[in-house]
Amino acid sequence: MEHVKVPLRVRPMSEKETRQGSEGGWRLNGTQSIEALGGRGPGKGFSFDHVFGEEIGNSELYGTLCKATVLRALEGFDTTIFAYGQTGAGKTFSMLGSSGEEENFSGVIFQAMSDVFSRVAGRGEDEQFVVSCSYLEIYNEEIFDLLAKPGAVGEKLQLFEEPGLGRFRVRGQTKIRVESLEEVRKILRYGENNRRYAETYFNFKSSRSHTIFAANVQLVRQSGEEATHIRESTLSFVDLAGNERLLYEYRNDNRSDRSIEPRRAGSVSVERGGLGSSSHFYNDAERSERTNESKNINRSLFYLTQVMHLCSKGAKGSHIPFRNSPLTKLLRSSFGGSSRTLLLLCISPCLHDVEVSLSTLRFGTCAKKIENKVQQNIISSLSQAALQAVVDSYEKKL
Repeated sequence: MEHVKVPLRVRPMSEKETRQGSEGGWRLNGTQSIEALGGRGPGKGFSFDHVFGEEIGNSELYGTLCKATVLRALEGFDTTIFAYGQTGAGKTFSMLGSSGEEENFSGVIFQAMSDVFSRVAGRGEDEQFVVSCSYLEIYNEEIFDLLAKPGAVGEKLQLFEEPGLGRFRVRGQTKIRVESLEEVRKILRYGENNRRYAETYFNFKSSRSHTIFAANVQLVRQSGEEATHIRESTLSFVDLAGNERLLYEYRNDNRSDRSIEPRRAGSVSVERGGLGSSSHFYNDAERSERTNESKNINRSLFYLTQVMHLCSKGAKGSHIPFRNSPLTKLLRSSFGGSSRTLLLLCISPCLHDVEVSLSTLRFGTCAKKIENKVQQNIISSLSQAALQAVVDSYEKKL
């Protein structure tokens, strides 16, 4: 059994927060403990596998915890890396890095895939790798394929359960075989162009959906003339949309006035791949669209929290409601299942965000208690003919 690993990242203050004189809300005690200032939260603070301060970049974040997890995955262990936190806490930046005009994908996903292809480049003469990628979006509780052909991106996909296995798969999703980092970069760029973003009061470029980027890695190894085996693993990178307040905002940017009023902040209609050219006040259609998105984001995160809470209790035989949401169906093996799981918490550094950040830390504290029965995926003792049949079948599916 292996516990879910839970590191924490405190993002740097934005230029806007610094300009407005926002106060810091946290004290880091070493590299594994954090506490809220002003007497908020538990007196002893919170402890995690690692706590990263505002000065830490994506390279150090990945190298400290994620790298070892990714390398072990290549030995046949399914692995899931999550990013969880409030809107604007740095989740997408941690997972993708900057994806603007320079297309500098420097986040966890790209660094992990770099390690995958380093391993492929260093393979032995008796080894063969097959790597394929998929990219899914869960928007308003519906599943979409971010790698679908133009014109088919908006088509909804269906989930089905594999008989006797208790696992859910997506019917008809695109899986692309990749052989280099440049091909991964192209896939990420294409998928991000199809992803739904919008400007909100809390974040200039806010993701309006959950995404799952998955890399399936098959290692085929032959020993001698006949004895062979296959190790297969799936690396899943999950960027969760942030929990959101509905239709309300604080009256001024520095939030010194704690009263609230109906949202009137500028926003644009939801767009795939980015924002429109300018902001404007909500019209009725946009207000309804943002509200519906927020409700569905909050609903799926509620079901995820419910599942994690029950899994953390470790009660054998108790019912875990994985079927309540597409998100929990797809992540069933990540909590209490056979996958190795790392949950990256992301929070704001600001004092005025402490209350919602405390909610994120409580979520992570619950996740630390979950134990997974991690299993290695190996098909062994195949003849050369049987091995080739497996490889041919897999390539045909791709």
